[in-house]
Amino acid sequence: MSEIKCPQCATDNVQRVEVAYLQGSSNIQAMSNTVGVGVGRGGGSWGAGIGGAKTSTSGTSQSLLAESLSPPSKAGWGAPIFLMIAGLIILIISFTTWGSIFVFLLLLGGAGLIGGIVRALQVHEQNKSYPLYLEKWRKNWICQKCGDVFVPEAG
Repeated sequence: MSEIKCPQCATDNVQRVEVAYLQGSSNIQAMSNTVGVGVGRGGGSWGAGIGGAKTSTSGTSQSLLAESLSPPSKAGWGAPIFLMIAGLIILIISFTTWGSIFVFLLLLGGAGLIGGIVRALQVHEQNKSYPLYLEKWRKNWICQKCGDVFVPEAG
């Protein structure tokens, strides 16, 4: 197998983008206990209190490099579903009103419903192409010297 070199600076200090992304990402899980004490005066008398809490945090920590090398993400369905439901509700409400508000709500509801349908079709098409985008991302390499992201030449 031939050695892969950066096309910009010709160094062999290169790495697959997927590996660089994984090395710069880590999962975090932390738990802590907190205790508080308070003393004060109110209503003419002094009082004291004590309280405690247990907290937990979880998530992902990423380096700036890993964040910049993130894999492609699938399009979400939240916005299209929200637009369609909101549009439908506004359309239903429009039929219980009269006059100019009826026309306004009819147009607003129709636009929301149609916008949601159009966005749902876009999300469907984007998600159909997701495996191709992911495969393309996996073929990328990054130079550890100059930062160039490239696809090695075949051969």
